[in-house]
Amino acid sequence: MAYELDLDLAGGLQKIARWIPALEVIQEDCRQLSRFEAGSKLVANLPFGITADVARKITVPGKSPRKSVLIVQKEAALKFVGRPDQTRFSLLAHPWFSIKVLEDLDAREFTPRPGVVCSILVITQRSEPLITPNESHAYGMFVKQVHSDGRADIRSSLKAAWSRQQIIRALSELGIDLDMRASDLPATLWIALFRHGHNSSR
Repeated sequence: MAYELDLDLAGGLQKIARWIPALEVIQEDCRQLSRFEAGSKLVANLPFGITADVARKITVPGKSPRKSVLIVQKEAALKFVGRPDQTRFSLLAHPWFSIKVLEDLDAREFTPRPGVVCSILVITQRSEPLITPNESHAYGMFVKQVHSDGRADIRSSLKAAWSRQQIIRALSELGIDLDMRASDLPATLWIALFRHGHNSSR
């Protein structure tokens, strides 16, 4: 299926679809989709203004395409990946999705030529999530509570969720520098920190 909101552009796609029997063109805003079919794939060249909305929609566990390939502004692509700094989006998506920038595109390939660098962003649903369904809600709450200021060190950031004793013990056991910036911490260590606190609270 191809979604296109603009009436004229949708008409152009429908002409192309005559030669592709499996392609259905729908003149509608793709943001109105509530879920995607299991195993589906999404390919999109998105207007920059709706990139974040669509990225959030296609990274909902159990309701997202198996694989999405998007053309987006490079600055946005790096935020989704968590480079150079982890973002709330990258941390919340990581347990369920592998996200990478495939390559940057030459501006000369577009008409009209954009004034920013565009990248191909690939979002692939993991066959085995890195956290369990029972941990899902608690992990989301942990990230939202702790990742408030990417400039702060991880010790200060964790004060929003844990006691000083818990923080020192967890960082020591996981081999994490007390003064390391929270946004520099790899997503895998965010999961390890979450599990440390989640398991100790039981």
